[in-house]
Amino acid sequence: MVVQLCKEGILMVYNLLQKDSDAIALVDDSGYSLTYEELNNFCCTFYSLIRKRTLIFILADNSVGGAAGYLAAIENKIVALMLDPNMDTILLQNLIKEYSPEYLWIPEKCKGRFKYQTVGKMLNFLLLKTELESPLMNADLSLLMSTSGSTGSPKLVRHSYNNITANASNVSMSFQISKKDRALASLPLYFTQGLSVLSSYIYSGATVILTNYA
Repeated sequence: MVVQLCKEGILMVYNLLQKDSDAIALVDDSGYSLTYEELNNFCCTFYSLIRKRTLIFILADNSVGGAAGYLAAIENKIVALMLDPNMDTILLQNLIKEYSPEYLWIPEKCKGRFKYQTVGKMLNFLLLKTELESPLMNADLSLLMSTSGSTGSPKLVRHSYNNITANASNVSMSFQISKKDRALASLPLYFTQGLSVLSSYIYSGATVILTNYA
């Protein structure tokens, strides 16, 4: 039975509870997979570890853990900054100092780069608490994306919840995506186009196949 996302004011951009609960939502090249029911339950568990609107840095590789972390942040009104897990350490530390994320969602293999407290471990990812205080954020702010690569100081593009919903809906309608479809997500999730593939297919109740092999 699907666990209800029952907290007050739930956004539900992707309407996970309206999808076929047994259908595969995410699968990656390491063998991990989540049904829509399991993805919904993951979103509930993710929220139970944070329990408020705040800023989180997601070091997102193309894995079930990376994709599920993004989806859980959006569904729970947690503002995410999507980043390359292999980005330069000095640049990453500068971003942390500049933007003060309260949490990081990182692949387990990246743990040695950080000294923050681990408060959760799921899907080969860790949820770290930095003890930093996130800045005040506009209620419509949903997502931050970098406009540049791994060198220099990335400028951040701000996305509203309407942006996320409209993009997913428009792509779904334009390509007539149905729940029977399968998408190969090989573009990085910290790229706008890569995230658009994930967003539109999950919105449509389809399956996203994630790989880090281009």
